[in-house]
Amino acid sequence: MVKTTNFFKILASWIGIIVISFLVHLGLHPFNVPISVHLLIQDSLFVLFIWFVNHKWYHQTFHFQRDLDAKNNVLLLIVVLAYNFYIVRAVLATSSIKHINFGKLFLPALIIAVCAGVAEEFIFRGLIFTYVWDKVTDHHIIPAAVISSLLFGMTHYINLTQQTFSMTTLQVINAFSLGLIFVAIYVRTKNLLLPMFLHFLNDFVAYFSSGGSAVEKLPHLPGIAPSALLKFMFLAIIIKSIIFIIIACVWMRKSKVKW
Repeated sequence: MVKTTNFFKILASWIGIIVISFLVHLGLHPFNVPISVHLLIQDSLFVLFIWFVNHKWYHQTFHFQRDLDAKNNVLLLIVVLAYNFYIVRAVLATSSIKHINFGKLFLPALIIAVCAGVAEEFIFRGLIFTYVWDKVTDHHIIPAAVISSLLFGMTHYINLTQQTFSMTTLQVINAFSLGLIFVAIYVRTKNLLLPMFLHFLNDFVAYFSSGGSAVEKLPHLPGIAPSALLKFMFLAIIIKSIIFIIIACVWMRKSKVKW
């Protein structure tokens, strides 16, 4: 009963995040504000909300310790993530990269990436994962990581207000696997700054590769039909996600975690 109650506390908090996002979208949509301003307002409200519910309900500690023994592991993950962020995205953005104004996009990209990296890591790794691990799954790491990462991935369905179901589902799958990687980094290093940084890096590069658009769209590649490209992207995301899931599960083995 207690575990069920604790799980519904987490679910209620997650629904609160969705409601805040929806209300911010409704409130700002008529004013056509830049996406960077939109996310700055939204994620600031997220952090305030999480601070409030943590103070009232959860009483979780956000860890920022430095574990030197994990540096080689973190380096490996950075290499894996860098491949995803730079190589794959660069290939998909090849057709539009020449038209990107990097100077104009730098500040919005910085704001978006900092807001998302800080707010979402506080919510999904710092609070939700830690609480589920401690109060719901009896310190079984992988179930807690799956629950928190599923909620993290599903949160991206709020983007259906701006983009297609297919592209949003790609985001959800990608976010789920990235969420597991971020959990693995957090539990191995006990330092929330590291997943924050990698989350920041992902969103920073993604904003540039999209040409400054917050909406995920199929890239235009000459000679490739959109339906074929979409199937390829689904296959690539699924394969990459499977690899990330395997890496995360190996790194989250109980014998390797020092908490």
